[in-house]
Amino acid sequence: GEDRMSGDTHRDAMALVDDGEQLQARGMLEAARACYERAARLEQQAADGAAVDQARTRGILRVSAVSAWMRARRYDDAHALARRYLSEPISPGFAREVHELLCEIEAQRSAAARLPRVAESDAEEVVKALLKIETDLARGHVIRNKVSIAA
Repeated sequence: GEDRMSGDTHRDAMALVDDGEQLQARGMLEAARACYERAARLEQQAADGAAVDQARTRGILRVSAVSAWMRARRYDDAHALARRYLSEPISPGFAREVHELLCEIEAQRSAAARLPRVAESDAEEVVKALLKIETDLARGHVIRNKVSIAA
């Protein structure tokens, strides 16, 4: 039924989080972020698909989905999802966890706000450039050309 499906989706999400952690450990931060983002989408899907009478499963998946969006540095998505979960029936323990994540999202968001911003129109190009650099570095290529990103 839908529970088995949501279990598979959750497993796929966890595998992506593992991939993200390994990439992060190798300094491939953009590639890691992309993994966390895909994991967040799957985890959110699994949380929405979990049966209503499975409060514990839903709670675990919800906390996991919010934290995956955070790890992807998608603070607006993490924030919106956390608020949505708190507005739905949720057990007190998980409500507290989601609330703690909300506080953490705010802290990370204000830390991120102090970093130089890239215009939305340039963001895709910048991400492509970063991914290429990371891939080259991972292959052991020396990068001679400096990439300058105008803040």
